[in-house]
Amino acid sequence: MSTPELEAATPALRELHARLVSLGFTEQGVRARLSVPEPFVLALSATPWYLTRRLHQGEPLDRAISLFLLQQPAELDEAVRLLGEVALHTLDDLGLLMVDRERAQCWSAFSLFPIGEQLFFSDHRFAQLPGWRRPPEQPVMAPGIDTHLLARGLWPGRVSTALDLCTGCGAIGLLAARRGARVTAVDLSERAVRVARLNAAMQGLDAEILQGDLFAPIKDARYDLIVANPPFVPSPEQTVLYRDGGPSGAEVLTRILANLSAHLTEGGVAQIVTQVAERAAGEHLALLRGWLGDAALDLHCLQIRADSAEELAIANASGGDFSEWSYSVKRWAQNLADQGITRAVTLLVTLTPASGVPSSSEDQAALPTAPFGKELSHLIAARGATHLPPLLRSRYRPSPGMELIDRRPLDGGPLSTTLTFPPPLAREVTLDQAERAQLLGEIEATNDSLKSLVAKGVLIPT
Repeated sequence: MSTPELEAATPALRELHARLVSLGFTEQGVRARLSVPEPFVLALSATPWYLTRRLHQGEPLDRAISLFLLQQPAELDEAVRLLGEVALHTLDDLGLLMVDRERAQCWSAFSLFPIGEQLFFSDHRFAQLPGWRRPPEQPVMAPGIDTHLLARGLWPGRVSTALDLCTGCGAIGLLAARRGARVTAVDLSERAVRVARLNAAMQGLDAEILQGDLFAPIKDARYDLIVANPPFVPSPEQTVLYRDGGPSGAEVLTRILANLSAHLTEGGVAQIVTQVAERAAGEHLALLRGWLGDAALDLHCLQIRADSAEELAIANASGGDFSEWSYSVKRWAQNLADQGITRAVTLLVTLTPASGVPSSSEDQAALPTAPFGKELSHLIAARGATHLPPLLRSRYRPSPGMELIDRRPLDGGPLSTTLTFPPPLAREVTLDQAERAQLLGEIEATNDSLKSLVAKGVLIPT
């Protein structure tokens, strides 16, 4: 669709958005109507159940879910009643709706995904269901657990400027724009750029949406907030643009982290939703810190799940029959074995300005079902300063390059604290909670504890 076509269609698209939301076509409405924990966990095999047991009343919301989420055909007269004549013709003109006037039916060429109370067009989730005119060579990713994690954990408060890398359908950047930010969104996929511009028009939001490779289109511009949802799957093949992150899964992520500091304003914050593939459990914090280089940023990870190498291979394999699928599983499993990958953790990474020696910390939780950006910012702020309090600083200095790492499960498990040291002595020291509190100045340090910290190489007498 051309820019003039999109501009002409914007009023009808905005009216369609308002109409569907008023029917309850929202994240909460879909969740309740289909009795699913999340809108993105719809199962292909459960489609008949949804249609016959959950959407059998034929109410407007039922028809909207059937057409825009379950990729089912609608009778043309029903579609007119649901969408209105103007919206139906607009969608048809834009190629978003496929109309068969001989059969008096129509199909949606794209799905509409609810995130909160906002709707986003993107390519269909299921290639096996009706709706595809012809599957695109490089589809735009349907919003999944990673999109919802970043959307719900989006840094709170107003920012003047925001950059959304690997924007896909544009969801995260447009959520930032809704808060008043001047947003630039970038994606390598031309199709993703077109879909993101469509969603911006439908929501009546201004955003600069550019095609290009990560930071290349923005040159040396800086932003108060940078968000990203890069390809992160450790893949034996580079076939799906939005998914495949190279054999290790980290090819795009490492480039983003290495260049963040050059594009954040003073006091700027970055958030990245990603998977990090590990050779040994728990090494993701050290990997992320290494990829950041000497960036003066505190690192916080919210870990919401961990998948074994077996689960990764099975989840990403594909094939038309059992033989093809089995071969694909073996290829994926072999790549993971070649990389030494034992598991991958799904993370929301938040990077904030460091006030002293950059720190790393982690919390664990199930995916929050409601927005939690404010709570996340409070949690990160509560970590406190990682530099020595004045009294200790007058007598000791911290070992150079030392990094404090906190890990605390949000299910009530205990806090564990380690200090890592850089090469050539690369090692880890575990602190008990009294030592941690004394090192951070939360309680007064005793002579015995100071001797212990010196003996461990944590403090060096001045």
